[in-house]
Amino acid sequence: MKPYVSYDEAMAQLYRENPQMALDALNACMKDGDMEMLLVTLRHIAKGKGVAELAEATGLQKNTLYRTLSSRGNPSLRTLLSICGALGVAMRFEARPAA
Repeated sequence: MKPYVSYDEAMAQLYRENPQMALDALNACMKDGDMEMLLVTLRHIAKGKGVAELAEATGLQKNTLYRTLSSRGNPSLRTLLSICGALGVAMRFEARPAA
């Protein structure tokens, strides 16, 4: 019997093993405007890469990082960009088609 793996751990492993899937998930969150899911997805990616390393790279405490990337988190743009940079992803702007 396989040991129990939490949803968060399973997603972290999935994104670690499939970086393109992680990028696709982030882009889907941005397209949908779903900030809560964006933060949760970033948390899963962070967990897959190593929260301790990410905390060191961003200058945030581990518990602050977890709180920031929770579904109730409200990071500043500076913090969000720092986290994305440490994860090796970038946010970008693009023109929306006229309605």
